[in-house]
Amino acid sequence: MRQPRQKRASVRFPYKKPVQCINPDKIGSFPSKVSTSIESVDVSNEGMRIRLREWLPKVGAIIQIRIPVSKIKVTMPVLAQVKWVYRENHNVYHAGLQFLV
Repeated sequence: MRQPRQKRASVRFPYKKPVQCINPDKIGSFPSKVSTSIESVDVSNEGMRIRLREWLPKVGAIIQIRIPVSKIKVTMPVLAQVKWVYRENHNVYHAGLQFLV
């Protein structure tokens, strides 16, 4: 897969942190397993790009992500829609997420 053409109106800011993603089937319930191979790459007012290995979300899927917001172990749950996915190499993917309000 090729990297998608940039369409964002907002400026992206580097934001490299581990994030938790919850499968769409598990939204609203306590996650029994959280992937540790998901990392945010950048963030804007409208969304975020993540880098992942273990789990590949489908374009159009609604997922819950938990974003770290401080130096203590606090995360902010956010719903997002997967807008695109591209393959970096044989087992690493990037996904573009649009925050839902």
